[in-house]
Amino acid sequence: MEALAPIGGANDNLADRAAVFESRDEKNPDGTGHPAVYHINILKPCTYFRAQKFIPQKKDVIYLAGARATEPIKLL
Repeated sequence: MEALAPIGGANDNLADRAAVFESRDEKNPDGTGHPAVYHINILKPCTYFRAQKFIPQKKDVIYLAGARATEPIKLL
């Protein structure tokens, strides 16, 4: 959640707050890695507070899906 703060959070007009994703490479005990994607719905209080404890790591990618209200504008 702190990673979204510098950009002013998820703008209601541009981003879907129910569709926040974080992608990272997780390490297995044997040293190999695998990609992992975490879905964060900041509209749900329990997920919001759990996300507060989720610490971003270097090379993580945070993706905010576009707001559903902007879809008709894309058509125009």
